[in-house]
Formats: sequence, C-alpha cells, structure tokens
Amino acid sequence: MPLVEVVGVEVVRYLHGELEAFVPRVVGQTERALAAREAPPRRKTTADAFLEACSPTSRAFFARLLEEVPRRGMRIEWGTKGFSVRLDRMSLAYGYPPGTASGAVFQGYLSHVPGPLQADARARWLAAAPLREAGQHTLELVVDADPAAAERALEALWQVADEVRPAEAT
Repeated sequence: MPLVEVVGVEVVRYLHGELEAFVPRVVGQTERALAAREAPPRRKTTADAFLEACSPTSRAFFARLLEEVPRRGMRIEWGTKGFSVRLDRMSLAYGYPPGTASGAVFQGYLSHVPGPLQADARARWLAAAPLREAGQHTLELVVDADPAAAERALEALWQVADEVRPAEAT
C-alpha cells in the first residue's frame, strides 16, 4: 500500500490563568511519505521534440544552431521546454519552441558575460538584429518573424562566444 499514509494528530492543551489554547501537531509523517506526495520531476525535452514543434523556418534555424554549437566548443543543455547554449559554466543564449511566445524564440543572454565585454556584446547583438529587451540581461527575437535577422543574431552569438572564451580562460 505505497499510496497510503497513516498519521496521527496530537492536540496539546495549554492553560494560562483563564486562557486556554489547543495546539495540534501531526505525528508519524515521514520524509519518505512527504517525498512521495511531491510532484515527479519534469522531463527534459529533446532535440527531436524541440525541432518537431517548430515551423519549417525556425526548425532550419535551430537545426543549424544545434549542429554548430559543439563545433565551436560549446554545449547544449536541455530544459523542460527549450535549451541553453553554454560555454563552460555560462549560458550565452536560449532557444524556446513556439507556444512560449508568438513563435520560436532565440534569446541572447548577457548576465554571465564579464563586465567589460557585456556592453560590447549587447551593442553587437542589437546592431546585428532587431532584438527586443526581454529583461535586464536578455535580448530576444521571434525567429519566424525575421529569419534573416535571426541568422545575423546567431552570427553575433558566435562572435560574442569567441570574445568571451579568452576572458573565461584567464
């Protein structure tokens, strides 16, 4: 009976002059029982599932990105919906399938870019494509809305990664 949990409730009575209080306490609740009630961990998506959710235009864009990342000494880390492009311990970009916005989204992420390079990286991305500010450190673009701009933003990502890599090594 793994789904059955038996607990008791102890009620302690406290008196102070004419005041009376009853304080309940659960007895017999185990860590194992608490863990069993928690939601199961969410499964991470895969490249196939991610690409299948995309339009033909965004599928082609993200397929090129996913293919190029390891060639550039970076890696993809999958999440429950999308992925991050990581250089060592820092995320530099994210990809999200349609449904998270008006279409598939490419995001440049600047939080982990070292201070002196951060302003230059932001300027490079904004000069390359009409990315919109989506937070203090995040610039984003809906890939299907402007595929050519997405390609330019991706080229800017590779340039930023090349500039950050020497700074990360020191």
